[in-house]
Amino acid sequence: SRISIEKVIRILAYRLSAFGDVAMTVPVITEFLEQNPEVEVVMVSRSNFKDLFHGIPNLIFKEIKVDDYPGIFGIHKLSKQLRKEFKPDYIADLHDVIRTKLLNVFFKLNGQKVFVLDKGKEEKKKLTDINNLEKKPLKPTTERYADVFRAMGFKVNLSHQYRSISAEKVGIGFAPFAQHQGKMLPLEKSFELAKLIAKKDKLYFFGGGKSESEILENWATQIPNTENLAGKLSISDELQKISK
Repeated sequence: SRISIEKVIRILAYRLSAFGDVAMTVPVITEFLEQNPEVEVVMVSRSNFKDLFHGIPNLIFKEIKVDDYPGIFGIHKLSKQLRKEFKPDYIADLHDVIRTKLLNVFFKLNGQKVFVLDKGKEEKKKLTDINNLEKKPLKPTTERYADVFRAMGFKVNLSHQYRSISAEKVGIGFAPFAQHQGKMLPLEKSFELAKLIAKKDKLYFFGGGKSESEILENWATQIPNTENLAGKLSISDELQKISK
């Protein structure tokens, strides 16, 4: 009998930062690939996010150092490398920042089909307008990511269910920092909140850089029933701990 081999559809996707935003692409891409087994996704991101995508079938993780591709010429070089290495059928820009907008231009000039995340900036601006009294929920970011793949013509139904990698649940995790200060509670409020939570349950602190780790280590010495994990675990170990 004759065996027909269907061509795998390859999508090159990129989201370069920040941790939380990259993490939110994981359940979307996982369910998208489960529902579209004829598709392969190449996820381009920073090397420290690699463990987030471990074990997803039909996914190739391409780690890059963003600083290796400075300016327009650097972005052009990156587009050529990615095109040559992966020969994608579609491009999914899951970031929509200046760097990826430039990448999109170079891919389009080569005839690639590029699909871009709609961040809903105007809706968010309206929601946070103090004079706007008609507040309504915004579309979840995960659905916005899924919309990029839907625009390509694929069906994606998100379950919005967290798949735990651990059955055992112990304590509460608290990550008070963000890349931009406007996205954080003031630290004095976070400190007071941590004290209240720790009275009810064991509290684990998560964070990133050296200064954050030092602050959280200091909090852990002042607040009973807390433990600082910031700066002490690999991403893989951190994900295991978070799942608990």
